[in-house]
Amino acid sequence: MALEMQSVVREAAARLAELVEGRIPPPLSPAAAAENEIALAAAVNRLIDYHREVLASLERKERELRERIDELHDLNRLKNEFVGIAAHDLRSPLAVVELYASFLLEDPRSCLTDKEREFLNVIRTQSRFMLNLINDLLDVSRIEAGHLDLKKQPGDWLGFVRRNADLNGALATRRGIGIEVETAVTQPLVIPFDASRMEQVLNNLIGNAVRFSPQDGRILLRVDRQGGLVRTSVVDHGPGIPPEDRASLFVPFHRGRTPPPRGERGTGLGLTIARRIVEAHGGSIGVESEVGVGSTFFFTLPAAEG
Repeated sequence: MALEMQSVVREAAARLAELVEGRIPPPLSPAAAAENEIALAAAVNRLIDYHREVLASLERKERELRERIDELHDLNRLKNEFVGIAAHDLRSPLAVVELYASFLLEDPRSCLTDKEREFLNVIRTQSRFMLNLINDLLDVSRIEAGHLDLKKQPGDWLGFVRRNADLNGALATRRGIGIEVETAVTQPLVIPFDASRMEQVLNNLIGNAVRFSPQDGRILLRVDRQGGLVRTSVVDHGPGIPPEDRASLFVPFHRGRTPPPRGERGTGLGLTIARRIVEAHGGSIGVESEVGVGSTFFFTLPAAEG
């Protein structure tokens, strides 16, 4: 059918070209003209039938696609519910394991051998890692289910960043790493934001910078105003990120090829969660990096109007 329609169209185009160029064909006899009209009407009817078949086929494909999309939505919802239930049920026993391991290690009356302390440290470290992973899984399941409820309030963003840098500075100092805040802004930066969620974003970016920074390294937090946006950057002097890894950084469970200097590992979900939180605030997040020099993770947030 398609080839026949193409032939009809080509023939009609040729006749039209003849008329445009002034090459008018000789008049047909009444019988030939009637025959041509019948043939043309038949071709038009075939074209109409073909058009109806194409439309019907497209409608069928559209219905099938909608049904498939609905099935995928249902499967994704069930997956999120399962992850949420499983993670919630695992969190309490893991918290107990971590608590008791810490209690035994910190109890001054305990008479533990060096080997026993080593075992308990492994138990505590792995329990904390699993708790962090479960908390991240719960966050991802909430976000994908559309339950990321932000409680945004206008606040002093620069003061918020400085307080967060001070809190993370305690962890960084124990590893010989310094954290500094730098800005050229002289006026208050008022941003509507959810303090709890944005603290999660900063903790993740600074925590990653600490993990990848060398001993006695320096992390810089830079805050700049760019028109109606406020850009916050976390700059480290770690090993940098190869170009082939950058596109997948914000994909769940992605881990780059460059391991942290001290062998610490993350859950692979922190950057995914950070991106969703920033985007829910109407902002964007990205990274700039050079291998052997370091990385800059940055995000922008809309400043308050007025």
